[in-house]
Amino acid sequence: MWIVRDNSIAVRYTWTYRTPDGLDDLVMSGYGESLTGLRFKGSRDDVACGEYGDERDLPVFRETCRWLYFAGRSPDWTPTYHMEGLTEFRKDVIDEMLTIPFGTTASYGDIAKSIAKRRGVNRVSAQAVGGAVGWNPICIIIPCHRVIGASGKMVGYGGGVANKVALLAHEMRRTMRRMGAEDFRVDAVTAAKRLVGAFLCRRMDDGTVVRLRIIETEAYCGEEDTACHAHKGRTPRTDVMYSAGGCAYIYLCYGMHEMLNVVTGPAGHPEAVLVRGIDGAEGPGRLTKALQIDRSLNREDLVVSDRLWLETDDRTCRFTAAPRIGIAYASKRDQARKWRFTTCLLAT
Repeated sequence: MWIVRDNSIAVRYTWTYRTPDGLDDLVMSGYGESLTGLRFKGSRDDVACGEYGDERDLPVFRETCRWLYFAGRSPDWTPTYHMEGLTEFRKDVIDEMLTIPFGTTASYGDIAKSIAKRRGVNRVSAQAVGGAVGWNPICIIIPCHRVIGASGKMVGYGGGVANKVALLAHEMRRTMRRMGAEDFRVDAVTAAKRLVGAFLCRRMDDGTVVRLRIIETEAYCGEEDTACHAHKGRTPRTDVMYSAGGCAYIYLCYGMHEMLNVVTGPAGHPEAVLVRGIDGAEGPGRLTKALQIDRSLNREDLVVSDRLWLETDDRTCRFTAAPRIGIAYASKRDQARKWRFTTCLLAT
C-alpha cells in the first residue's frame, strides 16, 4: 500500500505483535523511519484503517516491540512516530493523555478542564475531547486507554472495551498495592494528604470492581477540632470514629447525601478524612452515589473488605491546601485551617 507524504510517494508497511493472553494482537503500521499506527487487530480502529501494507520487519517495528511493556518494563523512552492529520486541538488532547501516569486514569472532563485552563477559556467540550481521543492512531504509546467516562465508565475505545479493561488491569497490577493498617494509623492531616491521588475501590453488586482516583480530601482532627463531629464527645453516631484507623465512617448529610470518611489514627482518638471527590464525581454526595456507597458500609474494615478498599502506587501527588468547606459552625481558628487538599496532578 502507498500513500502521498510530503509530495512524494511513501510505502507503508505493517507488522503484527503477539500480545499476552487476555489481549488481542497488535498491528503496527509505518514507513521506514516512523511508526504511523498501532491498533488492536480486528478492532473498530483496525477496520477503519482499511487495507494492510506488506509485512516487513522494519527497525521502527523492532523499536516499538521493545517499548511495549507487557514483559514487565516501564519504558522511559518513546519510539519514533508520525501522525497524519494532527490538528492543534488533537495535539492538545494528545499532550494531556501523555501526562496521565502509568496505572492511573483521567476522564474526558478532566482533560477538557485542563485544556480550558491552559488555553485561558471558560470551557472546552468533553465531547470534543472524546472525538480527539477516538481519533488517536497510535494506541498504548499514546495512552488513550487511560481516558474513561464519568464515574469510571469504560467507554469510547476504538480498540475494544475488553482490551481497554485488560490494559488498565495490567497496569494496575504492576503499580498498585492495597493500603493497609499502617497507612491509616497516622493523624488525619497526614492521611488526607496521603489519600489524594490514591484509588477508591468499590466492588459493585454485579461483581465489577471500579477504581477511581481520589482528587479531594478534608481532615478532621479529634475532639479539639470544633469542625469535627467528635468535638462534643462520643455519641452513637461518632462511636466509629474512636476505632483504630482503617474503617469507614459513613453518615447522612442534609437527609439526602451519604458521606464517606476514612477513620485514621490510633484507637480512642477520633480522627477521620472526608473523601470529597473522585475522578468523574466531584463532591462527596456525588461520589457515594456513583459508587453505590451508603450507610450499610458504615464501619466497614477497609483493610480486609472485598466490598470497599483503597489502593495506592506510593507516588507523591501534587496538591493544593485550602480551608475546609461547610463548617460555619466551627471556631474561626478551625475554619481558617488549610486542611482541604485537592490534587493538581493534571495541572500544567
